[in-house]
Amino acid sequence: MPPFCYNQVSFLALIADVLLFQLAAYFTHCKLDLVHQILTLQTPLNLSFKLKNKRMAASFAKRLIDLGPKPELATKVPFRSQKVLLEKCVRLNSNLLQARKILMMCEQDMTDAEKLDYDQYNPFDICPATFKPIYK
Repeated sequence: MPPFCYNQVSFLALIADVLLFQLAAYFTHCKLDLVHQILTLQTPLNLSFKLKNKRMAASFAKRLIDLGPKPELATKVPFRSQKVLLEKCVRLNSNLLQARKILMMCEQDMTDAEKLDYDQYNPFDICPATFKPIYK
C-alpha cells in the first residue's frame, strides 16, 4: 500500500474517535441515575485523555469525582456486605482512583489537541438527524 493510504486510514480513525467522543460527551448530559451517570462519564474521560484533550479530560474527571463517594467512605465496606456489593465498591473505587490520576496528569498541561463541537456549560438538545448539538 502506498504511504498516503496509511495517512488516510489514520485520519479516518481520528475522525471516528472524535465523533465517538462527542457522542459520549453529549450522553453525559442525559438525566440518569447516579450509578449510570458514573458509567457514562468514564467513556468520554478515557476518550478525551486518549485524544490528548487534557482540559476536557480534567473536567470529566472532576465531574466523576464529584459524583463518587468521599475517599473516607469509599474505602469502607460494610461488615455484612454481599459479594456483589463488595465487587461494585471495588470497581467504583478503582474508577475513582483512575479519575484522580488522570486529573492530576491533566492539571499539569491544560490544553486540547482536537477542536470539538462540545460546550459542557451551554445547555443543548441533540438534532436526531445529524447528531449535532442545538445550543439554546
